[in-house]
Amino acid sequence: MEQSVYIYILTMAGPPRTRPLNHWMKLEQDEDKKDDFTRTIGGAFVQFDAGARVSKIRLPGDFSAARISGLRQNTSKESVRDMLAEKGLHVSADDICTFHMEGSYGATVRSDDASFSKRLCSLVQPGCTWGGLKILATPIAAPMPSGHNTRRVVCKKVHVSWHKAVKIVWLNFGNGEIARRVSNIAKSVVPSWPARGNHIAWTVVLTDVPAAAQKSDVSQAITHERNRPHHVEIGAPTYSTDEETATAMIRSLLTNIGPLEYCEDPLETSANARRVKATARFLDESDARRASRELDKMELPFHHKARLSVQVVYSAKFKVAINVFDAVKSQIVAQQTTWKDKNISFRAYNPTGPLQRFRVLKIEGELAENVVSAKADLESILAGVVATDNDATLWHSSLKGNGQLFQAIKSLEKELSVTSSGTRTIAGQLGPEKVLFDIISTPKKIIISGSLEDYDLAVAIMEGRKQVPERVEKLKLDDTAQECSICWTEADTPIKTECGHIYCLECFEDSCTKANATGGDFTILCHGNQGNCRSVVSVEDLQTYLSSAALEAVLEQSFSCHIKRNPNMFRYCPSPDCNFIYRVSSAARTQNCSNCLRPTCSACHEPHIDMSCAEHQDLKSGRFAAFMKLKKKLGIKDCPKCATPLEKVSGCNHMTCAACKAHICWVCLMTFPNGAAVYDHMWKLHGGHIDLPDV
Repeated sequence: MEQSVYIYILTMAGPPRTRPLNHWMKLEQDEDKKDDFTRTIGGAFVQFDAGARVSKIRLPGDFSAARISGLRQNTSKESVRDMLAEKGLHVSADDICTFHMEGSYGATVRSDDASFSKRLCSLVQPGCTWGGLKILATPIAAPMPSGHNTRRVVCKKVHVSWHKAVKIVWLNFGNGEIARRVSNIAKSVVPSWPARGNHIAWTVVLTDVPAAAQKSDVSQAITHERNRPHHVEIGAPTYSTDEETATAMIRSLLTNIGPLEYCEDPLETSANARRVKATARFLDESDARRASRELDKMELPFHHKARLSVQVVYSAKFKVAINVFDAVKSQIVAQQTTWKDKNISFRAYNPTGPLQRFRVLKIEGELAENVVSAKADLESILAGVVATDNDATLWHSSLKGNGQLFQAIKSLEKELSVTSSGTRTIAGQLGPEKVLFDIISTPKKIIISGSLEDYDLAVAIMEGRKQVPERVEKLKLDDTAQECSICWTEADTPIKTECGHIYCLECFEDSCTKANATGGDFTILCHGNQGNCRSVVSVEDLQTYLSSAALEAVLEQSFSCHIKRNPNMFRYCPSPDCNFIYRVSSAARTQNCSNCLRPTCSACHEPHIDMSCAEHQDLKSGRFAAFMKLKKKLGIKDCPKCATPLEKVSGCNHMTCAACKAHICWVCLMTFPNGAAVYDHMWKLHGGHIDLPDV
């Protein structure tokens, strides 16, 4: 029988409803994966192993990827892996994805080595062959691991704009009233001057006219016959380069900075717009910042009187469940007015994916502080409100285990014929791979992936028509009471670790959440055999017996301990209340926090830009100011070309730098190509070349 998926919707009234697989399509690929104990904490991807120990930390900047094209049809991931290994590049087959696009076969390869894509592209040059085929490798944006936190601020995109090619047009009129009327329509300047004879000629000047405009276009734009001039004169365009060529030249400037993920064609702008606008996205954030730093306000290569504008764009994305977005949509709409005033754009993308359960939200702007502020606003809205009763949080420790409050809730469930045990029974009977509990949707759903018989069995279990014998727990194989390894009393809600020791469920959770790393790395050990077991608790035991909140708290505590114990490898961002981390390096490198955008040097951990660590320390300590004061007192000046300190004791104000041989006027520090030019300058501006008293 053909396999289908049926949905059983848990509602308090009405019959169950079903929808086949062809309606719901396929589950998102990452939703049915087994927990690999990778978490996004502090802006990093953190891998945990037994005992909740941190085994690996990767930052978004550690990843790189490349696309290999020109492969044979049906080339396997393993073949690509082996080919890369032959070239000294080692990756897992799980990080390789083959594709077929427009008749071409290839593969994308990701690595957590930041230099991987550059090394691969340098090895696979144009014309390189593999298995008799010519292949090509190009760098691409590295896809992040599944489940990554999208709420970090990225700045790989730049907005680029430059002046359009325009002309000046002169419209000559013999009547001043007509000239004024046309001028009011065109919003132009109306100069007047005497012409030959005894009459006055009136001229309307049109500026910023598109370079492609001809006299016929101007005449057609003036629709009324009575308003038409008796003469039209068109000036030369500000530059002759066509838009396509100009765009190619701008794109070349960007690619000289670094590889681009994409470079969009110029946006469609109105005829009155004065600038051409385009968007480009770099593969590396540092390249985007460098492009803004080096290309912004530079002279256009095709128009020497105009400047290029290159502005970094900061953006942050949020993946939000649809029901959460619907609940807070009104708050977001109210906040958009404030964001708009700060030139922050907001966009909510339509639901995507087979089940369309999530929406992606994006905020974007050119001012870093405004984007960070808007990001904090949106995070606050999405965080919701903690339910309280008279300022007390509605939470009780009994909810963690089989306490009184938990039992009261169970009694209420039984009274209202609501059960959760049935769902566990279904999974036990059909197998966990066939059952998915959708707790995000409203109403809640159980998705059965299997045959119609599987669906009928699930419905029968939920309606109580099918009695399933309860499984005998391993701990109940003997009737003798067993003591908890921590409290040494009869275990309440007993659980058993892989090493064979018994705990109260609550004692086990308390021991895990209160673990510390005072004696070494954070590791959760077994307390069995009167504290002598010391076996590392497996990740399976942690996941099975800890509540979700307790498990995540343990992992975050382990991560925090790891960062604090390894300050030579990672550090927290210095900004107060920012919990993101950065990687420490021996060489000075300014990195910007992807949460608050604070710049920090990865070597000295200070927020200095465009200066060395030593220069920053001199400035911070006051040594630089004292040094500059001493130089002024001694009459020492720096060469304006190479910054070599120079001292003039007496004599002529023409100085020659001993280092770069520049000819310098000592009075104003202007430089010249030769000594004669210095003397001409000093006689004209300073009245001579010899020091005078009190000068």
